[in-house]
Amino acid sequence: MLLLYAFVFNRPLVGSEWVLKAIDGQRAVFDPDGPEPSIRFLPFIYDGYTGCNQYEFGLFLRFGQFMKLGNTGITERGCANEVMEQENQIRHALVNVKRYHHLGDVLYLISSDGTILKFER
Repeated sequence: MLLLYAFVFNRPLVGSEWVLKAIDGQRAVFDPDGPEPSIRFLPFIYDGYTGCNQYEFGLFLRFGQFMKLGNTGITERGCANEVMEQENQIRHALVNVKRYHHLGDVLYLISSDGTILKFER
């Protein structure tokens, strides 16, 4: 039954991967030696990259336009201050996501404090 839930209710996002383009309208930054900040949705879980560190094994639940993302494990690589500050913003916003909007190749994750993460495919 739980597997059915993941594919029926989470279907538009399961198997998709998105690149972070902006946080509250400010362009996302990343370590040029690594991949861009991203998020990937799998059945039940999500993972991705903050622009500095990789995060994984976060619980992912969605119902209608409401979404809950759980805490994740994360690597502990150090990066430039600007990238580390962004990482903190991303991690805080992700575990506080309450809603999302999916418009074609754009995904907005909206946290409880109003932070908006804009992702694109």
